[in-house]
Amino acid sequence: RAALELEESEAQEYLDRVADRVRTEGITATTEVRRGDPTRALADEASEPDVGLVVVATHGRAGVQAIWAGSVTARLLARTRAPLLLLRAIER
Repeated sequence: RAALELEESEAQEYLDRVADRVRTEGITATTEVRRGDPTRALADEASEPDVGLVVVATHGRAGVQAIWAGSVTARLLARTRAPLLLLRAIER
């Protein structure tokens, strides 16, 4: 349990840093750590009426092709009509 809480805390800190990158452009951003399937969680959140943009940090492990090769981003594109902004992941 302690390990899960530590992991969630680290994830929240990471998300806050990513959101700070977006906020520097004058965009209002909120973050939330959830458990479960990331595609489903993001698609559910993206369907809310007050969501104008979904920001996804990509890891780019194999370059741009990785975005389309079964990634969360590719599955999210298939499940939502919300606009997506892809950002290169930052160091944890």
